[in-house]
Amino acid sequence: MIEIPLQFLGIKWKDGAPNFLVARGTELEYLDIPATINLTKTNVKKCVGYYDLAARCHMPCPSQIDFTGTDMSQCAHCQNSNGFGMCLSCNGDSCRADNPRGRAFCDQEHLVYLAYFPGRFKVGTAAAYRGLKRLYEQGALFSVFFASAPNGQIARRIEQAVNETGIAKNVSTSYKIANLAFDRGLDIIKLDLVQKLNELRPKISADLAKYFTDPKYNIFADIYQNLTDCLIEVRTKADLFGTSETVIKNYDRIIDATEIIGNVRAIIGGLIVIDNNGKLSVISMKNWEGFKIKFEK
Repeated sequence: MIEIPLQFLGIKWKDGAPNFLVARGTELEYLDIPATINLTKTNVKKCVGYYDLAARCHMPCPSQIDFTGTDMSQCAHCQNSNGFGMCLSCNGDSCRADNPRGRAFCDQEHLVYLAYFPGRFKVGTAAAYRGLKRLYEQGALFSVFFASAPNGQIARRIEQAVNETGIAKNVSTSYKIANLAFDRGLDIIKLDLVQKLNELRPKISADLAKYFTDPKYNIFADIYQNLTDCLIEVRTKADLFGTSETVIKNYDRIIDATEIIGNVRAIIGGLIVIDNNGKLSVISMKNWEGFKIKFEK
């Protein structure tokens, strides 16, 4: 077994496949996620670096600022280099961007999507060039792009208008972990999205509805099938009228693990489903970001 000391920077999706983004000092590496993993999180924590909005890639912290023992994850230099901080809570009313990088990022085409999670719909925005990647990152296996705006500010206005109809802007990690298994088939979920979008259209004002486009539906069937295979015990017809019953296997829900050992059964967004000798766990990797890890392979 070779122990490789690395800094964990997150699960990153490239071309529909998940990778571990890690740093060895100021050098970044994308690692294929093996079928069996043995990870340990140390107590050493460094700045996570930043996403370069112009270069469209992650950049390591040049100073490797030490955050061991703190709740901090990003230094002032990296926050400023990203330039998106003031945009995170934007609802499109007025631009608060205090950084030319943030403004330049906003001044490009953005998409608005509706996503389905078990028991909940979510509205969100994404720069057009990051559309599908954004959905993979969020674990949004079923979604529809329904509007295209010339900039992020208008996209945020559409998002806010949809939110005011009762559709959430955010789905927490805790909710995703607790509601990971889909109790409906692919066709039914798509029909739910179609129906929700049709209900939504007449509720949006004409000045925003003009940005609506022909819907583009996205279904990540491979991930859905992996989740179904490992989390669904059985789907049966309960009676003569076709009422179905779904039995979901028991699994541990872990927000902040310090060790991950076992076989990787599925990856969705930033979550990993691990089978360790028949015991299933769903683990969030968010709290690992910035920490040095021991990665044995």
